[in-house]
Amino acid sequence: MMGKIKRSIVWGLATVLLVFAIIYFTRGTSIYKPDGTITNDLVSETKTLLNASINNARYTYVDYLSDHQQNVDYGLSTITASLTNSDALIDSENMQYSLIMTKDKIATYEIEIQEAGYYHVGMNYKVSNATLNQITIALKINDESYYQEMQTIELPIIWQDESKNYLTDRYGDEVLPNQIIMDDWQYVAAYNNTYISIDPLLFYFKQGLNQLTIENTSSSKFIIGDIDVFKPVLQIDYDTYINQNNYEIIDGIIDIDATNYSYKNSSYVQAYSEVNPSVLPFDPVYKKLNVIDGRTWQRPGQSLTYEVNVEKSGLYKLAFRYSNPKADFPVFRSIKINGQIPFNEVRAYQFKSTKAGNWRVETLGNEQTDYYFYFQSGKNTITLRAESEPVQEAVRNIQMLIDHINTFTLEIRKITGKEVDKNRTWRFSEQMPESKAYLESYILLLKASIDELSLFAPNGAKSATISNLQKSLSRAENIYKDYNRLPLYLEDLVGGTGSINQFLGDILDTLNNQQMYLNQLHLYNNTRLRKANPNIFESLYAGTQSFIASFSSNKYALTKEDGVLDVWVNRPITYVDMMQKMADQTFTPQTGIQVKISVMPDANKLVMASAANQQPDVALGLASYMPFDLAIRNSAYDLTSFDDYWEFASQFAPGAFVPYILNDKAYALPETLDFNVVMYRKDIFDALNFMVPDTWEEVIQILPELQKYGMNFYHPIAG
Repeated sequence: MMGKIKRSIVWGLATVLLVFAIIYFTRGTSIYKPDGTITNDLVSETKTLLNASINNARYTYVDYLSDHQQNVDYGLSTITASLTNSDALIDSENMQYSLIMTKDKIATYEIEIQEAGYYHVGMNYKVSNATLNQITIALKINDESYYQEMQTIELPIIWQDESKNYLTDRYGDEVLPNQIIMDDWQYVAAYNNTYISIDPLLFYFKQGLNQLTIENTSSSKFIIGDIDVFKPVLQIDYDTYINQNNYEIIDGIIDIDATNYSYKNSSYVQAYSEVNPSVLPFDPVYKKLNVIDGRTWQRPGQSLTYEVNVEKSGLYKLAFRYSNPKADFPVFRSIKINGQIPFNEVRAYQFKSTKAGNWRVETLGNEQTDYYFYFQSGKNTITLRAESEPVQEAVRNIQMLIDHINTFTLEIRKITGKEVDKNRTWRFSEQMPESKAYLESYILLLKASIDELSLFAPNGAKSATISNLQKSLSRAENIYKDYNRLPLYLEDLVGGTGSINQFLGDILDTLNNQQMYLNQLHLYNNTRLRKANPNIFESLYAGTQSFIASFSSNKYALTKEDGVLDVWVNRPITYVDMMQKMADQTFTPQTGIQVKISVMPDANKLVMASAANQQPDVALGLASYMPFDLAIRNSAYDLTSFDDYWEFASQFAPGAFVPYILNDKAYALPETLDFNVVMYRKDIFDALNFMVPDTWEEVIQILPELQKYGMNFYHPIAG
């Protein structure tokens, strides 16, 4: 009886503690629900207040559009301009004046404008097939930059796969083909390198003579030719488009594998092997490159272009077999047919969440109807480009909040000093009267951002994707309730983990991430498409085949084969898998030498393998001390015995060889080299009127001022 009473008491106490814990940890975290009280005028006034008190406040393209969009004229003409540089020469290929643009080189154009207005700029350019880094230019009009994105305009490098007939590695898995640069002349409209807009950037040109300059701010060399100054286009809607294209609806289906793109504007976008029976092509044992990897196709502006041959001109539906792993938020893609967005509804089209591991077949359309697209007979192109414009207004608001919080907290530090006195009776509004208005502005801008972003989420303001905004709002409201003691809440503003600034920084990454996996495109009508996901029997059958095959697989196992270069690698299997594919794809065809790369889970096995005379030919991923340990056991080869060793070794820093040398002989080569860079907070340096230090003496001179406000200059050897 007493035992039952004790157990009842224990359970009762546990229940009380659980309820208390739930109340404690969820206090102050109520969900804000949009109620229509946040107006555009309120948001505009708030942004003006905050922007006026930020050190060197940003002026972005979003701000520029907000200020000038109403003045855009869609009836302007197009003007072509040639280079005026004295060293420009006629190019024999396109018969334009052209200029070789090395780093910091400036190309100059003079443009006679008949009617003042806002224009786009298009450029002819050509890159070398040896170029690897993206090309970034700075553009000025009449020696003026209207907004910060004019300093970071991108000229994309266009890439193709060397072959669509995928080779296989020694285990039968398909390997990625080599990528080659299209080194002929290209034409592109000007976008900044973060592609925050669907349309090209707008620039104001006055009536009369204008000078436009383009400076190469990257290390990559390219050739530039003529430029165009052309009018913006007012996009028509779907109803207008379909009335203008009243053609025959064509029955049938054309399937296009997503990996079979014609070209792309980013080398990072790669094919990937998805193990899923509903994703074609599929094999339960061997890896097939069957989807575009969403982890590589997530940056706004990245585009893929497909060629499709149509037998008969007419109208077709367009469907995409895709996966969006975001929990409850869409990703955006603009669709172009033959280089043009056909109508407004496919500008930044929303591809809804499928959640990780699931697929969906999306026929483009709205709730009332599927869209039809006109394709002419013969060759057509379909382009998909990742977009972030729909969320850019919220992104701009969030970035402004981060900038202002950084400025605001530094001003607070100037008053409180390094250590905040927690026992002091603070009346902070007397020392900084504007602090209350700033906190009110934070709350309003956070609510405005939630209002805007919740429109895209099926569960509105409860979306997990924007939960960090809700957390930031909750903290801001808690601080506001006690605004006179604001210095005690600095950690909640900028203190790192769990601070408002951390939450805001995290959601910036989330919003700009446009990750989408793509398996197939379908042009069709009056045809049933395959289902998006496998049923339980298909999954079970494929899983069983894969499970059975695993018993006979020796993939990456530590085994030796005669006549094969044996390489052991102490790195994750994904790294080893990539190395094996690279060896099979390039090294073996070029040299005729077979290579087997194996996973070495424990580097200490090398010593035991050496004792048993089972050591590999090459070992990678070892700690720096291991070559010495092997050398003293006569288990490592003297690399200096190769005639070209010193010539090859000269490309490395000499100090990297110190651990590898024994008795004037070298037994290893560096596999990786690390280096440190100096990074600094430009906003803090501007606020404190610091010059960027060039010497250690100058670093020492700024340290007292930094430490006065609880900051420091950190260095990896500082301890």
